[in-house]
Amino acid sequence: MMEHHMLEDSFGRRQKPKLDIYHKLVIGASSGNKHHFSILFGIKNTGKYVATYPAIKIVTPNDLQLYFPSYSYSAVSNTSINLKYIPTTKEGGDWFYAGGNDDVIHPNTQLDVSTLVPIGDWIIKDGLIRLSDRGKTLSFSYEIFAEGCSSVKGVVEFTADEILDFLRI
Repeated sequence: MMEHHMLEDSFGRRQKPKLDIYHKLVIGASSGNKHHFSILFGIKNTGKYVATYPAIKIVTPNDLQLYFPSYSYSAVSNTSINLKYIPTTKEGGDWFYAGGNDDVIHPNTQLDVSTLVPIGDWIIKDGLIRLSDRGKTLSFSYEIFAEGCSSVKGVVEFTADEILDFLRI
């Protein structure tokens, strides 16, 4: 019996990318008490090898959703910047994007995928302050895939205080 990595070493190490989530807050328009912002997310490759057939699954809570230019199926399929939206069988906040044979992530580069927008109290100044007082966070989970490598799972989290600082409120 051998561990998987020992078996790989026996036959020559496979070249694997090192993938992780890329995310950043993006400021939007503000009017009165409403301060709009979004979260741009994607996949980054910090390894030495090319990632082929990249894919990402995003799971969002009720207070975070994908940015939809309009409310039709074609709008959903166009929410991605670089990867194709693949409908899932699960209803709600599960979103899956996958790349084809022309989609690669080169070493030390990133691939923007889509944008998430908060709803409810997260865009209202007084609501943000209340959320901050309660220690609330805005978060989403992800799983990243690519050909020939293990998936990478994690959670991205922003505190209400971080968002208040970002919006300079």
